Amino acid sequence: MIITQEEIPDQVENLTFSNVYDTSLDISWQKPLEINGYLIGYELEWYQMNNTQLNLTDRSIIEIEPELTTYKINNLSATTWYLISVRAKTRKGFGLKRSASIESGYPPEMPSPPTNLEIISIEKRSVTIKFSPGYTGKTNILRYIIQIQMRSNNSQWENIQSFSIDQSKLIVRDLYPNKLYRIRMLAVNIKGISNTSIPTDFFRTKPDVPSSVPQILLAQAINSSAIRVRWMPIATNEWNSMSSNGKDIGYIISINDSLTRNIKIEDPLKMEFIFNNLSPANTLFLIRLHTYNRIGMSKISIETIEKTFENVPLHPPSNIRIDLINGTSARIHWNSLNPIDQGGFITNYKIMYFSLLSPQIIHTIDYSKNSSSISYILNNLDGYTNYSCSISACTSSGCSVYSQSFVFITDESVPSKPTEVFFPDVDHWSAKMTWQQPTKLNGILIGYKLVYWRSDDEQTQIEIDNLTSTINSYLVENLEKTTPYTFILCAKTRIGCGETSINRLLTMEKRDRPAAPYPPTIIESSINSTSLILTWRKDSDFNYAPIRYTLIEYEEEHITLWKSYDLINKPDGQITKLLIRNLKPNTKYRFRLASQNDMGISDYSRATNYVRTKESVPLFQPTIDYISTNQPCQIDIYLKDFDSIDNNNNNNNTRLKVLMKSISNEQIFQKSYHSINENYSIHLNNLCKDSNMNDTHVLYVCLSNTIGDGPLSFAYYFHIQSPAPTHISINSLNVNVLSSTEILIQWNINQILPSTSYRIRWIAANETNKEKSLITSYNESNIILDNLMPFTIYKIMINIFNINGDGPIREADLVQTHEDAPGPIDQLTFSYVTFTSLQIDWQAPKILNGILRSYDLTYDNRLSFSTLINTSSTRVKTIKQLLSPNITTLYINELDPYQYYEFSLCACTIQCGPCIYKSIQAGPQKTSPLPPYDLFINKHNELIWKSSIKSEYYLIELSNDYGHTWKFIDQTLKSPYYLNLNRFQLNNNSIEFYFRIYSINRIGISESSQIYKYNFTTLLLSSSSLIYPFKFISNIYTFIRTNHLVFYIILILIIILIFMFICVIITCCCCYRIKLNKTKLLQSTNTLSSNLNITESKQSLYTTSSLLTPIKRELTMQRNRDSLALSDLLYNNFSSRSPPRPIPTPIVYDDLTSTKSLLTNNNNNNNTTNYSIEEHQQSTTDYSWYHSLPQQLYTYMTNNHLTNRIIEETENDETDLTVTFNGAILMNNVPRSRAAVNGCSSFAL
Repeated sequence: MIITQEEIPDQVENLTFSNVYDTSLDISWQKPLEINGYLIGYELEWYQMNNTQLNLTDRSIIEIEPELTTYKINNLSATTWYLISVRAKTRKGFGLKRSASIESGYPPEMPSPPTNLEIISIEKRSVTIKFSPGYTGKTNILRYIIQIQMRSNNSQWENIQSFSIDQSKLIVRDLYPNKLYRIRMLAVNIKGISNTSIPTDFFRTKPDVPSSVPQILLAQAINSSAIRVRWMPIATNEWNSMSSNGKDIGYIISINDSLTRNIKIEDPLKMEFIFNNLSPANTLFLIRLHTYNRIGMSKISIETIEKTFENVPLHPPSNIRIDLINGTSARIHWNSLNPIDQGGFITNYKIMYFSLLSPQIIHTIDYSKNSSSISYILNNLDGYTNYSCSISACTSSGCSVYSQSFVFITDESVPSKPTEVFFPDVDHWSAKMTWQQPTKLNGILIGYKLVYWRSDDEQTQIEIDNLTSTINSYLVENLEKTTPYTFILCAKTRIGCGETSINRLLTMEKRDRPAAPYPPTIIESSINSTSLILTWRKDSDFNYAPIRYTLIEYEEEHITLWKSYDLINKPDGQITKLLIRNLKPNTKYRFRLASQNDMGISDYSRATNYVRTKESVPLFQPTIDYISTNQPCQIDIYLKDFDSIDNNNNNNNTRLKVLMKSISNEQIFQKSYHSINENYSIHLNNLCKDSNMNDTHVLYVCLSNTIGDGPLSFAYYFHIQSPAPTHISINSLNVNVLSSTEILIQWNINQILPSTSYRIRWIAANETNKEKSLITSYNESNIILDNLMPFTIYKIMINIFNINGDGPIREADLVQTHEDAPGPIDQLTFSYVTFTSLQIDWQAPKILNGILRSYDLTYDNRLSFSTLINTSSTRVKTIKQLLSPNITTLYINELDPYQYYEFSLCACTIQCGPCIYKSIQAGPQKTSPLPPYDLFINKHNELIWKSSIKSEYYLIELSNDYGHTWKFIDQTLKSPYYLNLNRFQLNNNSIEFYFRIYSINRIGISESSQIYKYNFTTLLLSSSSLIYPFKFISNIYTFIRTNHLVFYIILILIIILIFMFICVIITCCCCYRIKLNKTKLLQSTNTLSSNLNITESKQSLYTTSSLLTPIKRELTMQRNRDSLALSDLLYNNFSSRSPPRPIPTPIVYDDLTSTKSLLTNNNNNNNTTNYSIEEHQQSTTDYSWYHSLPQQLYTYMTNNHLTNRIIEETENDETDLTVTFNGAILMNNVPRSRAAVNGCSSFAL
């Protein structure tokens, strides 16, 4: 191989410029195509092209490493042309230059932000925006900064992406689904960063399937057919969708049972679900949980497995079969259980059988040596006997019900030995033998076989085989005297002879019943809890009659009653030891014996001493009723009652033993002992220390004492409830109102656990039944509640929770959101719409969002000119009014007829809410009443019309210029209407009038009726002379016809006035009469005065003249204050007066010094007689001076206000009328009375 010599390189390739600015630019190139050696670098040179005074020192030359092909040239002059060249270099030298010229840029300025931002595509997690570039600042835009903000008053703008400037469309990624965003942009050049652009409107990203699934899924079996599944709900912001009705988001939980169920849970806050009716028991199930929203199901899921508890087999074994082995044994077969019905692992079978002859004796075999076997051999059966057999299968949780009984009969077998074998009649030469049937025939009894011989010579054996089954005695003859014999008796079936009964006999006549045997003894070592061995000595003194049987009796301590032990199977007389069974543990017994021979039963022996059986382990198997796991870390075990168990054991030493362990833990059981209480319950606590506490636990209970443990209960499976985070509390909770719809919640906690979350609940004070809540992750410490109601008081609560329950709740102080604009006004309606007015009604907004301060009403008639060209004659009238918040009705007038008006009304709090718009045309409406018709004027000047629809009132208009101008006359409620001619301006008695009428109801006004023309000329000429005289009457008549109710009211008032006038007339007449009577009385008084003066001239001043005349009754003269003038007159008639002195005579009392009237004297007698009219007239006529008194005095005497009654006397009583002339005051002097009268003095004047 030959290598050529190194040479200079070729020119560099693709010399280009980029990022050209005022003081810098970027230059790039590519390596030469032919390097011609080893490239050691590049030389870069640049200088100004337009510099005429260029020196070598003004050239810039740098060397660049060979691996670089780009370089940034700085410190250039703005807007200057440069020549830039690059050449490569090898060890041989520099190659040719590659040169290019370029002008540097202008001095940069700050850029302006992009404009016209537009959202052109919205996806679930991204959005595409389109924009127009802004001012570049005389340089290149380096990049754009995208800022994004979520919808919240408290949200900050975040720089999420920075883009190079390649296109006018950008894709913004990494957004959250179903969130409200808005975007703004900033431009960046070499000078700096521009201001922010105008943000876009808020847009919502498309909803997506939920972002996550619960992080904790716990499945725990409840029983053999149900599993409880619990999970921690996901945070509210991870649902990625809005729930409009509460059913759009939730969970989908599935289980792989035979039904393959998928359950849809339409509640995002739900935390558990229970699968029921699962089968078979003790089966492992796979459970899967998804989240879903209205878009679809989450892409991921969480899974767990759980096995249901064991259960008792649902059905017993079936298809039971029997294979007979012999007369006393049989093999029983059955089919294994269906796996669905097993309920778990079969641990053993229970076989129950009994003879139909004695159903009270039930045998139960617990066959558990090989649970997979499906057969078993029954032994010790009775031959040729009907048996009933049933089988139950058992698991650790219990046994199934027994199968249906299967009845079978055993094969025939040999019988047991005959019973009650005795020799009741024996002499020297013969003996009679008697017996009873065997207890177990084991077949068909066909007879008995008897063999006997002389005991010392078996050659003398005689066999008798013809004894039938009906024979139970036999007489043996030709025996030798006083010789021992041996008799063997057996029963026969078709199989052969059974067990033999061996009996000995001594042929002699003198025999007697045996003597009492020796007391038995008990082998101490043989005593256990339920049995012992009893021994006794064989009695040699049997009185020549051998002992056939031994009778055993026993007695329990504290029970003074001897009971026989097994009378059916009495021990033979040759036996001297017997195992006594079926005794009670920890019980004292004593025993005694009696011997029985052919002649009878001996007396019982002396009893043994009491001996106590040993204490046994508890034999009772407890049954767990249920276990309560409601409280965390503790359980309560409840057992079924066992009051009658182990009465013979020492119950003080008996306790309950609990064995518990997790089934996933192969360690030994945790043991605990507990005393037996009245409720038969056991409480276990502090169970949460086990690391496998969420596993399934199995528990057994048994009775235990000092001897040992009794049988275990069936297994009970359960789960320990884990504790809720009750020990974790919220240390601090701060609530700040951000706006009218947002509240910021911040909290701090003393311990953070990944297995927990926070539940925040809030409720408006006026909506106590509409509580809302959300869930946040354990690593959050603040959240913003949005979409709240403005100006509403909220109660906010927060608590930590886990899968097992809630921790303590922390409540914040009540807070109120800020005010906001109210909602729209409802039901803006118009009524009573006329040509120039209308009434507007509305209802306050249902949503005030604050304190209502006013209403803003605006209306104009621009709609009337919307189709017209805007000219100087077009006048748009706009009215704005600020209304009080307390009104909801407004009357508007001064409208233009037939003009369209648009009304806008909005409510205002701190700002005005949305306005409601409604337009209407002034004048008749579509539903306005129809106009009146058939107008005419009758001869009574009444305008009458008809109306098809009931109106509230009518408007009447008049025109006297042939309908060019109309004048409003009156408003009336109904037809007819009286026309008052005085209101019309009549000229030359020849005027033609035009009338029209409008109907008005709540809707509005009707169109006008047809114009009615009426000429008054004829009417005026014919009735001009009569109009004015009868004008008033005509008016009244018209008024009565049109106003019935008012007429009746006025009529009643007139009647009342007439009645009052009559009363006044009567009163005046009475007063006049009274005045006339007073005048007469005064005249009489003047006459009396003159008579008194004559009398005084004849007598002295102090002499009293008696003018006593007998009368039948007392005259009481009354007076009043009006008589003072009369008293003065009489007093002045006396020329002189004497000084006062006491006198016993009747007194004259001056009325000037008294204000009391004269009192009426009391009569001495109780009987009174009424005056007759004649007597009164006579008494007044007899004294002419009475009528001659002045009118004032007369009134005074007859109408005194204090004494106004006349005391009546009998005819036998006489009263003196004493008149004392002193001041002309008269008084009654009561006979037989010295008492002074009220207002009187005992001194005379």
